[in-house]
Amino acid sequence: MPDAASIRPRLAALAALTPGWVDGECLPLADGAVPWLADWLEARAAEGMPVPYLYLTVEGELQAEWDIGRDGVEMTMDPTTRRAEWWDFDRDTSGALDMQDADAVAEWVAGWRARLQRPEVASA
Repeated sequence: MPDAASIRPRLAALAALTPGWVDGECLPLADGAVPWLADWLEARAAEGMPVPYLYLTVEGELQAEWDIGRDGVEMTMDPTTRRAEWWDFDRDTSGALDMQDADAVAEWVAGWRARLQRPEVASA
């Protein structure tokens, strides 16, 4: 897993991708998105959420992937609307998250903490 110090450099590298970065069709990360996304991800790391792997989608959104034992979660973050959609890799659960709603974010992070304490995750 990446560490918190890797968040800003990774986002800066993704932001440096130009329009059409794959096959001439992909959108870049929105201007000004890096500071806000970095602050958001660093705050979640400080709350005990693992630091995700970060990728840029063809739509110019940020995709984060967390591995938790044999399980994992993906989240696609729209830096323009500051909303996100997440789902388990196995697609059993999913949801949407207003990344600016402190209560919703706190609840989402609490769910992470509970997942990390499950015996099957801790032993994986």
